Amino acid sequence: MILSLRYVLIVHAHGTTDLSFRANVRKVGCFIAALWFSVGAFNVPTMMAHTTKSILYNYTYCGIENHWITPIFLSFSAFGYAVPLVVIGVIYVAIMRFLRTQRPTTIDQQRARQRTSKACRVISLVVVVFGVSWLPYHVNIILACLGRIPDSLFYEVTNFEFTFLRPNITT
Repeated sequence: MILSLRYVLIVHAHGTTDLSFRANVRKVGCFIAALWFSVGAFNVPTMMAHTTKSILYNYTYCGIENHWITPIFLSFSAFGYAVPLVVIGVIYVAIMRFLRTQRPTTIDQQRARQRTSKACRVISLVVVVFGVSWLPYHVNIILACLGRIPDSLFYEVTNFEFTFLRPNITT
């Protein structure tokens, strides 16, 4: 959501009149409202998959029905990692293209180019850090859902991260 507003503010706010800028902000607001509605609609199956479970000594808790665990976690990896990573990448590439095509309006054009170059490097770093930081977590989810958990140091590290980040997941 913040990314879409950032895109409008950077790409579409330069050299426009105040009225068209407000129209763009209004469009972003409508997009954000539609996004929230869509996310809520996509979560209905997850909410429906929960049930009351009982274990030792009549301990009752809310958990996911066993046959829903794999589809829910795989969709979580797709819609919580892969799709956002692609969207972030596409929007930031559009922002970087815009920044690189703009001619500096200051007298010191060399300094303006350096600032643009630095901004593009920071943008690239944000996307790469997001992707690399969340990759082990989602690889572990996918491996666990597919029943192909290897016996290696890599798995032990990602399993620790998985357990540390999501300690309430039980099957």
